[in-house]
Amino acid sequence: MTRRITRRDLLRGVAPAGALALAPPSALASAAEGACAAPNAGRFLHGVASGDPLADRVVLWSRVSGASGTQGVYRWVLAEDPDFRRGVRSGPVVTGPQRDWTIKVDVGGLPPGRSWWYRFESKDHVSPVGRTRSLPVGSVERFGLAVCSCSNYPAGFFHAYRVMAERDDIDLVMHLGDYLYEYGPEGYAGAQGRALGRVVSPPHALVTLADYRARYAQYRSDPDLQALHARHPMIAIWDDHESANDCWRGGAENHDPDTEGDWFIRREVATRAWYEWLPVREPADRSLLAAWRSFDVGDLVTLAVIEARHVARDRQLVFDPARLEEVQARLAEPARSLLGTEQMDWLRQQWTASHARGVTWQLLGSPVVMAPLATPDLAEGLSPDDQARLPAWLRERLEGTRLGLPYNLDAWDGYPAERQRLYELMARHARNPVVVSGDSHTAWSIDHAAAGGPAGLVEIGVTAVTSPGFDETLRLPPGRMAPLLRAANPHVRFVDTWRKGFALLEFTPERLTARHVLLDDVTARTFEVTEVGGLSVSAAPG
Repeated sequence: MTRRITRRDLLRGVAPAGALALAPPSALASAAEGACAAPNAGRFLHGVASGDPLADRVVLWSRVSGASGTQGVYRWVLAEDPDFRRGVRSGPVVTGPQRDWTIKVDVGGLPPGRSWWYRFESKDHVSPVGRTRSLPVGSVERFGLAVCSCSNYPAGFFHAYRVMAERDDIDLVMHLGDYLYEYGPEGYAGAQGRALGRVVSPPHALVTLADYRARYAQYRSDPDLQALHARHPMIAIWDDHESANDCWRGGAENHDPDTEGDWFIRREVATRAWYEWLPVREPADRSLLAAWRSFDVGDLVTLAVIEARHVARDRQLVFDPARLEEVQARLAEPARSLLGTEQMDWLRQQWTASHARGVTWQLLGSPVVMAPLATPDLAEGLSPDDQARLPAWLRERLEGTRLGLPYNLDAWDGYPAERQRLYELMARHARNPVVVSGDSHTAWSIDHAAAGGPAGLVEIGVTAVTSPGFDETLRLPPGRMAPLLRAANPHVRFVDTWRKGFALLEFTPERLTARHVLLDDVTARTFEVTEVGGLSVSAAPG
């Protein structure tokens, strides 16, 4: 039976006035100052998290379960030690159904470069303890960054999150999007979810505010994801599945207005739920859709994450063999946009200021792969049996690549003119540019200079936490695609097309060392971890 979504359904859970803007955490904190000192009842069943650290502040997060009424007062506690005996700070915070009972506190006035432990308290419950860090200032000798993306709950267990939580060489985690997926139980990886006992909730595709909130609640009940958030602070940015597949500024591939209502309301409620459930700082001076942000790690690294879906992205092109010349002409249009003028100007300002301060590395977090990638001729590279396994949709896409179109028009390959403008910005304003990218479910180490990009630019494309890679999607034996991709793309120094995991980047003033931490199985409780694909880049002099 088709579910028809009305405007009222989409907005279910929004305050009666119908406004989609979130009440900022600062306003809730101000309300708490005059509230009753005794906390209300409730439990913290979704764990704790921290994120968006700066040198003097960090965002702390949790959620209250089992509360009732229009609002409740709770207590946050921060200390210099895990036993909460030194340097204890605390304060009240108000939340309620208008924020799905999530709590966010932007704790300021912290000394830089320090570890902190935190928890939340209600009348009858104390949350798990989390650990976080403020960013350092001045001279920094080492910084460890873990990067991940694409965590599809039914596709497998979140082992990669557990591995990150257990490592001591990680200072910060960057999540490049697809933190959750919007499909129903019959959608992407649905059969795998039933086999593993990881069937998604609610039992349909996410469309309304209540839907997105319920899916976040399911994800944040996962013990491995809770362990990651409790151990390391996170910088997060969305990709498409936090709202709908292959979204752009005017719609999405996975949105039907006839049955799912107004796209722009769906986008707004999806964005609202993301801000509620992620430990991210809400922008005070621009739209919530403008989620790009930057962070300075002393004089060592400037980290910038970009928004590549909702604000400026033009619609993805679709291959049509009857209109090949038209598609090629549109692909080459100079005005074709992924980031837009405002965000490109912001990046220029960030890199110019970073270079002027003498920061060694400028890292860009891109939700989609930036490098140009050619598709190998699978008819030549695969056996007849392998070719017979290829799904029908792939054969159509391969026909486009044989006629000169990129394989993935949803990535930067679908926006070549703006990629060239970004290259020119990097070459002019960044000292040692580095890109990390998500979305492809594949581990990549790429030399952009060998493909016509700026000298010294490297890209580390992270594999998925669970989502299927090339081989699984194409019904091929594990690893079958990797040598074909390497042969077709000489600028690719390493590629793994089937294992899951994350990337680990270690920055020093002299060198960037990047490696892929890969897991051989996310469908079993036991697995092996391998570190491969190492890439070492020397820093250019200032």
